[in-house]
Amino acid sequence: MNINEYLAKVFVATPKDENGKSQWSLMAERIEKENPAILNGVSAPRKWLRHKFETKEMQSLIAAAPVVRPTAQDGDTKVIAEDTNKDGSRAKTVELFTSKEMSDMTDTDIVRVLGYDPASFKLVSSSRRMGTWEAQSPDGVTELHSYKISGVVKPLEPDEVTEEHVANVFLDILRKNREKTPRRTKQIAEGDKIAIVSIADLHLGKLAWAPECGESYDHKIAMARFNQIIDESIARLRNEKGLERIIFFWSQDFFHYDEIDVTTTAGTKQDTDVRWEKMFDYGTELLVDAIERLERLAPVETFYVRSNHDTKTAYYAKELLRAYFHSDDNVHVDRSPAPRKYIRYGVNLFGFGHGDKEGKRIFSMMPIERPEDWGATTNHEYFLGHFHSLRTFEESGVIARYLSSPTGPDAWHTESGFIGAQKGAQLFVRGKETGIIAEYFIPVQ
Repeated sequence: MNINEYLAKVFVATPKDENGKSQWSLMAERIEKENPAILNGVSAPRKWLRHKFETKEMQSLIAAAPVVRPTAQDGDTKVIAEDTNKDGSRAKTVELFTSKEMSDMTDTDIVRVLGYDPASFKLVSSSRRMGTWEAQSPDGVTELHSYKISGVVKPLEPDEVTEEHVANVFLDILRKNREKTPRRTKQIAEGDKIAIVSIADLHLGKLAWAPECGESYDHKIAMARFNQIIDESIARLRNEKGLERIIFFWSQDFFHYDEIDVTTTAGTKQDTDVRWEKMFDYGTELLVDAIERLERLAPVETFYVRSNHDTKTAYYAKELLRAYFHSDDNVHVDRSPAPRKYIRYGVNLFGFGHGDKEGKRIFSMMPIERPEDWGATTNHEYFLGHFHSLRTFEESGVIARYLSSPTGPDAWHTESGFIGAQKGAQLFVRGKETGIIAEYFIPVQ
């Protein structure tokens, strides 16, 4: 076989891309691997090949070349190259034959196709090309997509977060709750009251030692206090006639830290007694259970606001709640990433945020961010956190309520003198036409 016959064979055997065009780069790679002498001195192999195949001689050879159909089956993977780098990362190129479109592959999908476990490896970089093959199958000739996928993967650190873990947490919660009463269809709630169940600054995962801080705090104490607040809120709301909706406001430093090296989002080191996996597991189970209990009283609305200890982890928890309750008409999970949320209810306009960044600007933000709702309402309230103590300010027609926290002081708070705040949570009841009705303080043990 002379050089031109060989080139014609390569041309015929190389799959076209998704637009039916010749893949000159793939041809050049194959030639470089099988017959590198052909491309010696060629500075632009793709351009050279394109011009080469425009000649009448090559066109005749292509027309006469036999069509070689691979015997690949749907789902087959062929390893083209594999290597381990000095830093421990692994480079691998495979060819995947599939009847499915794979244009929306995630990093986890690519890791699996390369033959690695996503629970142990993460994707550092990747590229892929697609072509179309006529492949011989038991039923005759069929068309398959051919993906040439190259990637570099690296072993995960012992505590590194993976998509697999978040998915497994969600599935585990589903398994634990599958024996519970099936979800109800949407309630037709007749009433003129709304309740706000707030648990601000729980700091699940915080560790405090009594001899140093005056009292102990750990994840077990945090979970017990969370459940106590939910229990007492439900007990009070059972006696509240005309309850139409419940706002569940939990996303304010709900988790104590955000990173696997036990730091806040900004990188401040924290004291903890629980690994990040358990912290996330315990926290999401608390939230799912609380919402399922609250929705027995009235439809529940919940959301995420950005806070300084757990910006990412709380967002992931919100997404888990959205997925878990996606088919439950009694629960609405707001997807918006906005740092402040607003809910209008009758004459009320409620604002929710963490309160660590706005300062006195908070009083001017509501009419700017919600001008139409502002003009149509008379009771304007913000519900904020961060300071772990109950404070109420009013200015320019806006009430800013900084909520108390059920958490105790840790070593830093104790050393800095931030101590003595009454620990607990607030439950608010508002009327659609009357505005403020009641506020209940729930002290914790």
